[in-house]
Amino acid sequence: MKSRLLVKLDILHDVMLEDRADEVVETALDYLLSYERKKLEKELLLTEKQVASFRGRFSMDDREFMRKYESSALEDKPEFLEWFALLSLESSLKQRFILVSKALELVSFV
Repeated sequence: MKSRLLVKLDILHDVMLEDRADEVVETALDYLLSYERKKLEKELLLTEKQVASFRGRFSMDDREFMRKYESSALEDKPEFLEWFALLSLESSLKQRFILVSKALELVSFV
């Protein structure tokens, strides 16, 4: 089942296809995208700090950690699972940040 937000976005999409959106809708979308980018930026900073603490604590960069983690060359520690999860989260946040930033760049070219 779709969330209420997705249903509303689908309706807005349909309205926009009919070229009935006005400046207020566009301004609101710009604001929401900017808000989301700021939120993602904060989450990324926090996640990057957490990842950096693991790098320092275990004297290993992310590539080395991932190579060892994926080849099971590390001890079975909960900290390594947490580091792996944080790297996955960081990657996801970066992808979303880039997507939102590109959407905001599109707005300025229209």
